[in-house]
Amino acid sequence: MHFAFSELWRMRHVSEGLRATYQRVVDRRLHPAATRSARRGKTRTLGFMRTRLALVAILTSVVLSCAISSAEGDIFQSVDQDSKRWIPIETRTLRSARVGWHNASAPFQKFLLIKDGDFLCAVRFVNFRRGGDKTDGSIWSSGDETLTSAYEWKVLESDGKGVRVRNAGKATAKSAALKGIGRFVVAGGAENIRCGDRTFGWDYPSGINFSQVPGSNMRLAPTRWDSTEDIRLDDPKLNWYSFDQKREEVRIPLENL
Repeated sequence: MHFAFSELWRMRHVSEGLRATYQRVVDRRLHPAATRSARRGKTRTLGFMRTRLALVAILTSVVLSCAISSAEGDIFQSVDQDSKRWIPIETRTLRSARVGWHNASAPFQKFLLIKDGDFLCAVRFVNFRRGGDKTDGSIWSSGDETLTSAYEWKVLESDGKGVRVRNAGKATAKSAALKGIGRFVVAGGAENIRCGDRTFGWDYPSGINFSQVPGSNMRLAPTRWDSTEDIRLDDPKLNWYSFDQKREEVRIPLENL
């Protein structure tokens, strides 16, 4: 009887010891898992906070841009070239046309003609505006300055030696800092310009891009004209250009157009 009682007492202590050992093993296994879970939760929280900050920065930039544009007045109003402060890239457009391998531009406030088969259009840039909002950039913004060009467009058709306007309008093209995180871009970049129902690539301040589609019939011609009534399609000085990767950039003085 005494022997049986002693065995039961010993087995009880063995069982408690096994339970304690098992619990220590379980605790050691659960602790890393809990740590990893906590880290994942912290990472998700930081990612969410960064996304919120990026969206707030984007909305703030949009609001400030709208406020600045409203304060500066109508971008289509008459421009005094002598009093306006120009930067070099703008100054080069005032008295000369430019033709490069991938785009072309007419002198400031003069028409650039666009021809593509039966389609004929005239575009002239009437004002340039800089946002003054360039920054060093961040994880959600390239920091580039906002640049805006105002232009008039007219869809034309041949009328003997001159042209007749079929449709007309005015618009702006804007180049703004890229907004987003990594490859997730939600705003910014350069817009296209339009003429009627057609759109064309644009570079600030007045460059219109050639089509790079093989076999394209798109042509561009810088002119000296600021009124469609003066346009003459048979003018001997009117030269048409197309996409040419080997072309060196040329500048054509206004008096030579």
